[in-house]
Amino acid sequence: MDRVSIYEYDRKNRERVVKAIEEAGGQILSWSFFAKDQSKFELPPGTLSVFIDLSSLFYNEDRADALIAPAELLLNIIQQEQSVALYVIIERQYSKQVRDLLYYKIDEVLDLEDFLEIEKDPIQNIVDIDQSDFENVLAYLNQNLFGNELFKKRLKEELTKYRLFNRIGQQPIFFRIDMWCFRYR
Repeated sequence: MDRVSIYEYDRKNRERVVKAIEEAGGQILSWSFFAKDQSKFELPPGTLSVFIDLSSLFYNEDRADALIAPAELLLNIIQQEQSVALYVIIERQYSKQVRDLLYYKIDEVLDLEDFLEIEKDPIQNIVDIDQSDFENVLAYLNQNLFGNELFKKRLKEELTKYRLFNRIGQQPIFFRIDMWCFRYR
């Protein structure tokens, strides 16, 4: 049996994703639409593709293992021949967990924004830049920020933690630096 590809998207791009799918004649449905009767389902006339969002299954990550059965049922539906194109989508923060739990059903995780050809923002924040760019920012700060060395060290640590927690979908606010004696060139 063939395995299925799933598409991950960034939560901040939800509106763009919805707009791109609707413009292409598609529709986004929750996994619960298919939970009642998987043998048949009706879609509005003219629907060319359906994107099934599994994200709500994983909002409560403590119970994700118990809720994997509906996700597996959906993947079985995707593997059957349908009259419309069916795609499974999920928020980026949950895609690794789904792939780990359903490794035998999932072939690969692809980027939904790339698939839908959604333009990405040229403005990137400290979380979105790759590691080499992040190290360049830190080097620039280290060279051009005058002041307490401990402040610079703690700034690097806090930015690194901030990036890590944001990448896993957590956004705690713990940025506290007690030394405010610095000067920027």
